[in-house]
Amino acid sequence: MIPGVELSDHASFWRHGFPGVLVTDTGPFRNDNYHLESDVAHSLDFGRMAMVIAGVLHVLEEIAGVPAPEPTG
Repeated sequence: MIPGVELSDHASFWRHGFPGVLVTDTGPFRNDNYHLESDVAHSLDFGRMAMVIAGVLHVLEEIAGVPAPEPTG
Protein backbone atom coordinates (compact mmCIF):
# COMPACT_ATOMS: atom_id res chain seq x y z
CA MET A 1 0.00 0.00 0.00
CA ILE A 2 1.02 3.57 -0.63
CA PRO A 3 0.77 5.77 2.48
CA GLY A 4 -2.41 7.85 2.34
CA VAL A 5 -4.10 5.78 -0.38
CA GLU A 6 -6.84 4.83 2.08
CA LEU A 7 -7.85 8.49 2.34
CA SER A 8 -9.44 8.55 -1.11
CA ASP A 9 -13.10 7.89 -1.96
CA HIS A 10 -12.49 4.36 -3.25
CA ALA A 11 -11.39 3.13 0.19
CA SER A 12 -14.91 3.26 1.60
CA PHE A 13 -16.02 0.88 -1.16
CA TRP A 14 -13.14 -1.49 -0.35
CA ARG A 15 -14.11 -1.53 3.34
CA HIS A 16 -17.58 -2.75 2.40
CA GLY A 17 -16.41 -5.42 -0.03
CA PHE A 18 -17.05 -3.53 -3.28
CA PRO A 19 -14.35 -3.20 -5.92
CA GLY A 20 -13.01 0.30 -6.35
CA VAL A 21 -10.24 1.91 -8.33
CA LEU A 22 -8.01 4.81 -7.43
CA VAL A 23 -6.36 6.71 -10.24
CA THR A 24 -3.80 9.14 -8.92
CA ASP A 25 -0.88 11.16 -10.10
CA THR A 26 0.36 11.02 -6.47
CA GLY A 27 -0.24 14.75 -6.07
CA PRO A 28 -0.01 14.71 -2.27
CA PHE A 29 3.58 13.46 -2.56
CA ARG A 30 4.60 16.09 -5.14
CA ASN A 31 2.62 19.20 -4.23
CA ASP A 32 3.20 20.73 -0.80
CA ASN A 33 0.02 22.77 -1.31
CA TYR A 34 -2.29 19.72 -1.47
CA HIS A 35 -5.57 20.48 0.35
CA LEU A 36 -4.29 23.78 1.71
CA GLU A 37 -5.45 27.33 0.92
CA SER A 38 -2.41 27.56 -1.34
CA ASP A 39 -3.71 24.59 -3.41
CA VAL A 40 -4.56 26.74 -6.43
CA ALA A 41 -4.28 26.24 -10.18
CA HIS A 42 -0.80 27.72 -10.61
CA SER A 43 0.59 25.19 -8.09
CA LEU A 44 -0.53 22.25 -10.27
CA ASP A 45 1.45 20.38 -12.91
CA PHE A 46 -1.03 20.31 -15.80
CA GLY A 47 1.45 18.59 -18.11
CA ARG A 48 1.79 15.66 -15.74
CA MET A 49 -1.98 15.53 -15.22
CA ALA A 50 -2.46 15.35 -18.99
CA MET A 51 -0.07 12.38 -19.14
CA VAL A 52 -2.06 10.62 -16.39
CA ILE A 53 -5.31 11.21 -18.29
CA ALA A 54 -3.80 9.92 -21.53
CA GLY A 55 -2.53 6.82 -19.73
CA VAL A 56 -5.90 6.10 -18.09
CA LEU A 57 -7.64 6.56 -21.45
CA HIS A 58 -5.22 4.08 -23.03
CA VAL A 59 -5.88 1.49 -20.30
CA LEU A 60 -9.65 1.90 -20.61
CA GLU A 61 -9.46 1.57 -24.40
CA GLU A 62 -7.38 -1.61 -24.01
CA ILE A 63 -9.90 -3.07 -21.55
CA ALA A 64 -12.78 -2.18 -23.87
CA GLY A 65 -11.00 -3.60 -26.91
CA VAL A 66 -10.90 -0.28 -28.76
CA PRO A 67 -8.23 -0.39 -31.47
CA ALA A 68 -5.38 2.05 -31.14
CA PRO A 69 -5.57 5.05 -33.47
CA GLU A 70 -3.38 5.11 -36.54
CA PRO A 71 -0.26 7.25 -36.12
CA THR A 72 -0.47 10.66 -37.76
CA GLY A 73 2.20 12.60 -39.47
